[in-house]
Amino acid sequence: MIFLTLGPVTFANFEIPERINFGGEQALSVKQLVGGQRIVDAMGRVDDEISWSGLMFESTATFRGQFLDSMRVQGTPLPLTWGNFNYLVVIKSFRATFERTYQIPYNITVVVIQDLNKPLPFLVPVLYNDAIISEMTEASDIASAIKNPSITNALALLSAAINLVPNFDLATSTQIASVLAPLGSAISIVTSSIASLNLSVFPKTSSLSTTTTTPIEADVMSQDLLSFGNMYQLLAILNNMDLNLSLISEGAAGQTITVSNTNLFQLAAKYYGDPLQWVTIANANGLSDPYVTGGVLINCNIISGGSNYTNPTITFFGNVLITPIVKINIVSGVITSITIYNGGLFTNNPQIIITDSTGSGANIQSICGQALVIPSSATANTGGVLVE
Repeated sequence: MIFLTLGPVTFANFEIPERINFGGEQALSVKQLVGGQRIVDAMGRVDDEISWSGLMFESTATFRGQFLDSMRVQGTPLPLTWGNFNYLVVIKSFRATFERTYQIPYNITVVVIQDLNKPLPFLVPVLYNDAIISEMTEASDIASAIKNPSITNALALLSAAINLVPNFDLATSTQIASVLAPLGSAISIVTSSIASLNLSVFPKTSSLSTTTTTPIEADVMSQDLLSFGNMYQLLAILNNMDLNLSLISEGAAGQTITVSNTNLFQLAAKYYGDPLQWVTIANANGLSDPYVTGGVLINCNIISGGSNYTNPTITFFGNVLITPIVKINIVSGVITSITIYNGGLFTNNPQIIITDSTGSGANIQSICGQALVIPSSATANTGGVLVE
């Protein structure tokens, strides 16, 4: 779950939308010239308005709706933060519908004054070790703001376990397991703390009567809501750390795959999230050419099985280094499958010729592949990594 804050307000539970838009346009000056040519000048960014909707629920719904509307009336710049996004905005519109004192759906639109996100001119590969250490540091900072003794103690144990691992890029399964145990405990404690705070901030009441909130109570509620948002952010970081440790564990010994008619750019993008890491795969397999063709025969694709075959034989033509051993399976004169006992070796997909004294019409396509080792790359951004 993402955390979402607008100024002093931290959205929670049903208030958090399923989606939030971002982006915009580039203002362009287009001059059409004689002959169809154009001159296009980029004038600068034009950010879209950001909108989302949700449901204010529980006993504080009316109070929170009124508070957000007062922020609209004031028209002051406010920080807007969710996930990795950070903007300075002003509320353009806030519209809510009073259905019950505890149930108020709302819609809010803000205008971007300034994009505070860090520019990303290119995707920087992230080391696993750096990711884990960075996540631990960020989690500790958030825990110090929450000031929950149980969470603080759980993160202290987790930090101690992490400090015992010299380098997560080279971590063994035993070392990873020694961190997963306190990490699981920390996730469980944070989850329980969120549930407890949820009952405190949004108590279950049978009465629907409106109660008056004093300034002191409102301040306490604001602090609880801030802790609520911090706990959700902490939980997201810990879950992300768990994902990274799982990725390290799965790739600790690497894996071997068989591919055909592909290239190392595509494989690096698939397994590491970064096509520039094709060199990692190339070095592990002693390759200099990123394009993969040929290899052993891994499949004979039967396009047409023909008819009247009794004793067919297969001949391979084209760049045959080692001739494969195969068996043709026939049912009622039709070639139904080809079993490969020895894939042979080819520098490219060979042409297959079927010969038989009675049969005809078979069309078989060869597919050759190459076995490649996909190592656990220490320079791969695997998608689970979240590092600033």
